[in-house]
Amino acid sequence: MLLLIAAALLPAPAQAVVHVGGQGWFSYTGDQTVSYPFVAGATYTPGSNPWASQPLIDMGTYNTIRFMDWGCTNNNSNVAWGDRKLPSNTDQSGPWNPNEWQWAPPNNWTDTGTPNPKGLGMAYEWMVDLCNRTNTNMWVCIPDQVNDDYVTKLAQLIRFGSNGTTPYTSTQGSPVFAPLNSSLKIYVEYSNEVWNAGFDQYHRAMQLGIAQGLGDNLHYYGRRTAQIGKIFTSIWTGSTSRLVRVLGAQCVNSTWVEDNEIAQVQADGGAIDAVAVAPYWDVGDGSSSSYLSNATTAINGQLANLDVHKTWANSHGVSLVCYEGGMACGTNADQARRNANNLSLYQTFLDGCNTHGVDLINLYAHVGTPGTSNAWGAKEFWAQATSAAPSWNGTVTWITNHPGSGNGGGGGSVPGAPGTLTAGAGNSQVALSWGAASGATSYTVYRSTASGSETSLVTGVATTSYTNTGLTNGTTYYYKVAGVDSTGTGSQSNEASATPVAGSSGLVKINTGGPAASPFVADTDFSGGTTATNWTGTIDTSAVTSPAPQAVYQSERYGSPAMTYTMPGLTSGTTYQVRLHFCENYFTTSAQRVFSVAINGTTVLTNFDIFATAGAIHKANIQQFNAAANGSGQIVVAFTNVTNNALVNGIEINAAGGSPPAAPTGLTPTAGNTQVTLNWTASSGATAYDLKRSTTSGSGYVTVASPVTTNFTNTGLTNGTTYYFVVDAKNASGASGNSAQVSSVPTSGGGTFTLNPTADRDNQSDNAAGTNPNINVSQWDNPAYKFSLTGVTGTISSAKLRIYRNDVVQGSGIFNAHQAVDTWTENGTIPALGTTITSVTNNAVGYIEFTVTSYVTGEYNGDKTVSFVLDNNLGGWTGITARESTTNKPQLVIVSN
Repeated sequence: MLLLIAAALLPAPAQAVVHVGGQGWFSYTGDQTVSYPFVAGATYTPGSNPWASQPLIDMGTYNTIRFMDWGCTNNNSNVAWGDRKLPSNTDQSGPWNPNEWQWAPPNNWTDTGTPNPKGLGMAYEWMVDLCNRTNTNMWVCIPDQVNDDYVTKLAQLIRFGSNGTTPYTSTQGSPVFAPLNSSLKIYVEYSNEVWNAGFDQYHRAMQLGIAQGLGDNLHYYGRRTAQIGKIFTSIWTGSTSRLVRVLGAQCVNSTWVEDNEIAQVQADGGAIDAVAVAPYWDVGDGSSSSYLSNATTAINGQLANLDVHKTWANSHGVSLVCYEGGMACGTNADQARRNANNLSLYQTFLDGCNTHGVDLINLYAHVGTPGTSNAWGAKEFWAQATSAAPSWNGTVTWITNHPGSGNGGGGGSVPGAPGTLTAGAGNSQVALSWGAASGATSYTVYRSTASGSETSLVTGVATTSYTNTGLTNGTTYYYKVAGVDSTGTGSQSNEASATPVAGSSGLVKINTGGPAASPFVADTDFSGGTTATNWTGTIDTSAVTSPAPQAVYQSERYGSPAMTYTMPGLTSGTTYQVRLHFCENYFTTSAQRVFSVAINGTTVLTNFDIFATAGAIHKANIQQFNAAANGSGQIVVAFTNVTNNALVNGIEINAAGGSPPAAPTGLTPTAGNTQVTLNWTASSGATAYDLKRSTTSGSGYVTVASPVTTNFTNTGLTNGTTYYFVVDAKNASGASGNSAQVSSVPTSGGGTFTLNPTADRDNQSDNAAGTNPNINVSQWDNPAYKFSLTGVTGTISSAKLRIYRNDVVQGSGIFNAHQAVDTWTENGTIPALGTTITSVTNNAVGYIEFTVTSYVTGEYNGDKTVSFVLDNNLGGWTGITARESTTNKPQLVIVSN
């Protein structure tokens, strides 16, 4: 756990969205009556019921049970399958696993070499048994050191059951220990809080990440998450709709944790279904007279954090869940847990999760005796009356008032919220696309002409897309969508709007065979064929103009003998531009895939070979045609196989003709040694640009680069000569006029420029007064630096950020330099962590050097101001000098030609 903080509260809707889960906690004091869920002296034999009655009642209230503590996940020493706790063991408990890694200043964290005993915690068979008895979904945390054989056998045990020692590998008529009921889901999470230096799994992941060349613990976590997800997906083939692959992240730290983790997941060809954070609202001092106000403020702040992660989840097409969450307190925590205001606060908190798009929150924890420094436990002991436990009372009240939020995972739960809804305007129509809602069997689409007042438009939509036709051009329409199952209607999606326009550009954009990839909607309007994603790496789009998003070329629909796309809602007889996007991601030579394409009955491609046309695998190719809509206002694109299946990656239908774009603006030159770099502002509707040059002002221009995007470096020029530049923009309808002329004189200037910050500060010690010579950096403390580049000349060849480390109390660590916005001051809010530029491992006093050439060059050619934010993977502060220091100041060293 980590104490966390969370957007203004909204009223709870009538229908539940968020599912409420819980998790047990072993008493580590030896008092088993407090939190031990089994009957004292129980016989742990197949078919027996070793559970105490109150745990079955309480845990059956939840939708999901997370077995992090009951599985003794933290600091776990299991490696092989034989290390696990067997179901026949008469002690199905912990105790708490102490840290093998201990804090030992001045050397930071040190491995004591004394690992925990193996085989602690509850046997997986009894975890499954509890979920089956209570009809709750199961959330399992995989110990961090276990091998692939362990993961494989665990996946088999949960799906097929076991004989008490070995899992079955297929469905059994009479298993000794039953598998998870077929109506229940399984959430799979790799370990617990691998970003948290307080747990051994953090340090082990850091070592492995560095050893495998990944750089840090987060990338190793991403790799192992991908590997575990693949194993479970393979074992659960045919039942993957019940499988939720979880990516654990951190609620308070923006999205940098999941950004680093998902990068490695994707690099290793993995996938996730949910991102999980832990919104704890810290009430401060549990004895404070301002307890209610402090708690409400903390809840609001934590909900704002959830909004950030919900946006991330939507952008990655996954759901947002909470692996833990609830009230937290470090001072007089026993008074905080017993505060009567918790009855209303827990309902307020769950209302907020409900309205902020959370699909599941596992409150932490169910039973535990509160101490002065921790408040874990909605109840203090199993037999405690609900009325005497305000936190549990508030939770039960909320679940009771929101049917489907708890009361078993397999039955009685409405679908979760759909993924991001997108709306694309056409002529008298709007095409909608959204992500699947967990558990939905159909969808209801809502529409209005006023934002926020949507009413039901159509029910029983069986797919995740819908085209609303017969609309009035020029009118803005607002939409939402909700999943439906036998229990009822789930939460509505985000609101999306679109305004149909006659003859508008971009009438239809379909990611054929794949999900929505804005502005392309998810696969729709098809007949026949099968979908596939054979490649998740980079697609080469260098040979095409106005390419689709990368995701469009990564997914595909293929088929034999034929497949068809029929796009409705167009104007009969009107000519449209049809763009077909192709990319061969399977075959590696020509003549392996050959097919023909017809549009409205007219063959436009005969014996078409994607590989031969593009010249390489994973390289985009676009074929463009004009075609008139048929008498029904449709464009019908038919694909006929010749060899090894016809295939298409994306389809666009745009208005034919149209107008050329406007001339570009903002043309800006930057002179260098025998070269000039040009940048300009994009023109709306432009697909490419022509850069022209002359040595005579106002005339004599010759084209020096075409086609280009919005920047180009013209090399091989003569120093001292004045050159005049213009640029035009173009699209399928033609080219614009020239932009305003600019001039520039290349120079052999340059040199080495050592710059000091114009501003710097950290989270904890504000340097606005200009007197503090030192600031700090840590995992949580992120210092920022701003430099002006106005004095730099020439063409930058290298740039290094140099930060002086003046102590090694924290020992060796990985220091990361991130991009940052420039709109901050020493008196204001520190900028957020942007894209990671580079990482450096350091364990010595002296300058830490970060190579930042590419980033600085971009800023030099832009607004000539550059900002950085630092962090590292160390839990405590590391001292570094500030710009106010008289020696060893922070530096940005630039070498130019």
